[in-house]
Amino acid sequence: MEVTIGTRVTVQHGGGKVHIIPEHLIVAKDGEQWLKIMPTNSAIVALIYGDKAFPKGASLADSAGLKTLKSLRNQILWPPPAAPIEAAEELFDGAAGPKRKKQKKEPPRSDPVDVDIPGHGSVKVLPVQKANDDLIVPLDSAMLSAVFAVISLTNPSSTSAATTRAVNSSRRTRDSHRPACAKETG
Repeated sequence: MEVTIGTRVTVQHGGGKVHIIPEHLIVAKDGEQWLKIMPTNSAIVALIYGDKAFPKGASLADSAGLKTLKSLRNQILWPPPAAPIEAAEELFDGAAGPKRKKQKKEPPRSDPVDVDIPGHGSVKVLPVQKANDDLIVPLDSAMLSAVFAVISLTNPSSTSAATTRAVNSSRRTRDSHRPACAKETG
């Protein structure tokens, strides 16, 4: 008989309900636990907005606060170039310039970066491969409080019932105009 041992991570925000965090949102790195802020996960939305009423299917994808945090992280991970590159024609008076060598990509960062959040101090985040990847912050009450404060300044978005009806209606309309298969009679 096998024995399975598991642990659960629970987080409570603002004195509200205690939320169990799904395992796929917990990232372990160097003996430390991190929380992946997945904007479409209902547990994350419920955790951040607490007892406030939010519609079914709510998402943080359009949250201005989350976009700001990702933008701050991305500015640190991928800083803009120091000077804009001028066109080859301007540099060489119309003649084609020498071919540029491909620059080798820097290896991805693996150490956490500090993101300064105006009015909330500094928060550590894990580096990611792509600019639109989820924000990953440490499971630390002070850091989570700062991140939740920034994200909760905006309301979660949801797909409205009118939009859902319009999509379903267009599907029915599209399907009704398809020609029916007719048998040829000879």
